[in-house]
Amino acid sequence: IGKRAFDSCSSLKTIVLPDSVTKLGSYAFYRCKSLTSITIGDGIIELPSYLFDGCSALKTVVIGDGITTIQTAVFMNCSALTNVTLGSNVTTIGNSAFAGCTGLRKINIPDSVVTIDNYAFSGCESLNEITLGKDLTTIGESAFENCTALRTFRKLGEVLRCNQKSTVSLTNTTCTVFKERCGK
Repeated sequence: IGKRAFDSCSSLKTIVLPDSVTKLGSYAFYRCKSLTSITIGDGIIELPSYLFDGCSALKTVVIGDGITTIQTAVFMNCSALTNVTLGSNVTTIGNSAFAGCTGLRKINIPDSVVTIDNYAFSGCESLNEITLGKDLTTIGESAFENCTALRTFRKLGEVLRCNQKSTVSLTNTTCTVFKERCGK
């Protein structure tokens, strides 16, 4: 599916991409304002930049096990997004990948994820719980900036709860920052 193939398509409501689809172009579904659900098969390896940016009615995303990389701003400003299932082989969540997803309340990051890039979840105001996979080694600058509801992190069986009401803005590259900013 080519670059900008369905850009601003107002009649598109549901997308189911079968395993036979192997490549998506940047901005392919950009600003599809009526789109509410996406299921991505196992044939795709990478979700390119700005793929679903601005799909403001998008509520549910299921990402297949073929995906290893979620590039820059793939789901940025998908304000209605509440349900995200990440495939078991995702290793990188790119810059601003879920930035501005104000409806997102909870996300489970699979064990396969090694990197959460800069601003990946910034502005996710309703995000109050995140479970981090065991292989996570890098959290980029301000990855959770302006996630004002964020209170619970889970990693390797630990539960860390944020005690302050201020914005959680993580700037270190290791998970030790959680212990510094949050109490058990």
